Amino acid sequence: MQMRRLLLALLVAGSLTSSAQDYRPRYHFTPPQNWINDPNGLVYHDGRYHLFYQHNPFANQWGHMSWGHAVSTDLLRWEHLPVAIPEFTEGGKTTAIFSGSAVIDAGNRNGLCPPGTTDCFVAVYTGNVTQGDRQLAQYQNLAFSADGGGTFTQYAKNPIVEIGSKEFRDPNVFWYEPEKKWVMATVKATEHRAAFYESTDLKTWRFLSHFGPTGDTTKVWECPALVRVPIQNEPGKSRWVLFISAGHPQPGYVGMQYFVGNFDGNTFTLDPENPKPTAPAVANVVDWGKDYYAAIQ
Repeated sequence: MQMRRLLLALLVAGSLTSSAQDYRPRYHFTPPQNWINDPNGLVYHDGRYHLFYQHNPFANQWGHMSWGHAVSTDLLRWEHLPVAIPEFTEGGKTTAIFSGSAVIDAGNRNGLCPPGTTDCFVAVYTGNVTQGDRQLAQYQNLAFSADGGGTFTQYAKNPIVEIGSKEFRDPNVFWYEPEKKWVMATVKATEHRAAFYESTDLKTWRFLSHFGPTGDTTKVWECPALVRVPIQNEPGKSRWVLFISAGHPQPGYVGMQYFVGNFDGNTFTLDPENPKPTAPAVANVVDWGKDYYAAIQ
């Protein structure tokens, strides 16, 4: 009888474990526990994909925004790593680690990491600064890692871009090969404008231009991503596509819109072959499902 009870207990425990795992997505990434939202800085380095993501290390609700971290060799199976960039407090002010992007500075050419570092991981993110319950500012910060993204050091001269705003966020950085420079796309969220900056060293940035307002402006703009996309069946030809998370043609939804055009290293302009998008009915929607949002490169 005692053996039967033991077997029954083991079976029940096994079924509970299996049942609990059944509620976890098998296709979409989830953290081991607690809150997750925007993905940040998916980069590939030495055979592994690194995914950083908005994360609350302490609870299953939004708050204490930090960057979680996981790695994968196939984008399907993930190894969970410790929090990469935690929220921090200095001088009575708390800086939450909001959305952004990550790049690899090959050979540590810009000298952010210590001498001898092979490749320097560089994260550019929005610092959301508060004091108690009062928001003070949003600006763009930089952090770097000499150990493959395991631990990050805050850049001593942060912020790298500041405009005196509480609604200025989500830097997305990429390498613009024609001019051998870095380009940063950000948003002035309540103005419904994307703002572009350039840098040769990731530390000093110069304003280039604005895009917007246009398209869907029913909600704030967030999480820009400017990507060069090849044209199918037209070898050697491409267009630039600007993704913006905003409103949605269906009331009550949020979503992502896209704009097709050209980027000359300074300004993004809409493709003249396409009519100017208007909000909300004919904006170019990436996905018509509810809450498809903040999907960035």
